[in-house]
Amino acid sequence: ASDLALTPVTPEILAARELQRGTIQLIRDIAPYAHWGIRPPPLRLLINRMPQASSNARVIDGALRQIFRDEASVEVLDTRIPAIEAYPRAATLALPVHRVERHQPKNRVAPAALDTMRSLACELFPQWRSAFAHVCRASDERPK
Repeated sequence: ASDLALTPVTPEILAARELQRGTIQLIRDIAPYAHWGIRPPPLRLLINRMPQASSNARVIDGALRQIFRDEASVEVLDTRIPAIEAYPRAATLALPVHRVERHQPKNRVAPAALDTMRSLACELFPQWRSAFAHVCRASDERPK
């Protein structure tokens, strides 16, 4: 019972194939039950652990978008979670990543975790965009 399903997928060929065979097949298997009011929620795919300098990962990202382009109930999100150290560090500290990394390090192309989480939240819940922007600005303005 959900309004939305969010599935992380790594930009690796085996993960993409398993997603297509497993998750998508499950959604198709549930579809006949629609006449009883059982409808699968829309599925949003989140590219997770996206390497910064991997042409293979970019190819798989593009292939996933191509595969699901015509699938009405599946959307590949524009936000990608980069493969950066902040995520395992946040898990180790048992803290949300947006509190662990609020600013982008100068020597890195990937955005700060706070910016990535804000982008993801706005993409999933566009009706709350202004509230997310306000909360994030307020946390950046607090004394450190």
